[in-house]
Amino acid sequence: MSVTSSQGATARLFRRPKTVGTMMAMLALGLVASACSSGSTSTGAAATSATTSSSATTASSATTATATTAGTITFGADFTEPPGQLLSNGKMTGSDYQLCNALAKQMNMTAKWVDISFGTLISALGAKRIDAVCSSMDVTPARQAVVSFVEYRSDSEGAAVQSGNPKHVTGPSDLCGLNAAELLGSVYQTRVQQASSLCQQNGKAPINLKTFPTVADAFAQIVNGRADVVIGDAPIMAYYVSQHPSNASLAFQGVSPTPVGIALRKSETSLQAQLQSALTTLQQNGTYLKILTSWNLQSGALK
Repeated sequence: MSVTSSQGATARLFRRPKTVGTMMAMLALGLVASACSSGSTSTGAAATSATTSSSATTASSATTATATTAGTITFGADFTEPPGQLLSNGKMTGSDYQLCNALAKQMNMTAKWVDISFGTLISALGAKRIDAVCSSMDVTPARQAVVSFVEYRSDSEGAAVQSGNPKHVTGPSDLCGLNAAELLGSVYQTRVQQASSLCQQNGKAPINLKTFPTVADAFAQIVNGRADVVIGDAPIMAYYVSQHPSNASLAFQGVSPTPVGIALRKSETSLQAQLQSALTTLQQNGTYLKILTSWNLQSGALK
């Protein structure tokens, strides 16, 4: 089964969490990223400012320098994925942004941030443009084969649809024959591809899938009526729907709970241990839950 992407290419169906066959070899070389706003949230890939607790840089300005410097940890994130990370009035914020800043502070380090499109985060990590990915990244077997993770919360799958849910979407099995828009390189792209294959096996129409470089771009297809559904992390879908209540509705959420983690190069065992220790401290002193609660993400807190 194949589906047509927005770039006109043909994406073949492989096993979850993303096209694993030949792409796994590319992932092992750090050439393929692992995946998974509106209002005042930017849809661009380059950030220009940050809060005073950390500094920011554009992706292009960090392409040649090694990220790691003494006393500094450089995080990479896609700031079009609220509530984890977003740009508000040009400044970086979000639950994951605040949590990773708090982790850096706990480790007596300065956090720096690079705003990178989700599809290239792991390649940036492999190229040592960044030290870690803190970007609502789902922990999946395919990614674990390439990078290490420090898990810090859990997410579930949700779906945004056009206002009033005219196609009566109540779960992933209702997508046959619909127009879907997804984040390129995300686990949800693969899940929609797999669902489309099942549709065809059952004699139903396939899903017409188009992919986009950011969640914001994918969600815009709902707003302008070009897509029937976008599948994504439930908190992200809920946020976008809240920003466009007259154009979009939340069809379902809470499907397929998945851990979310900070991604690191496998060689960075010391940094992994430091981050894990800092996270434990933040859980014990209440900072961790306070941050998640402030973004209404407490249901995904680690126990």
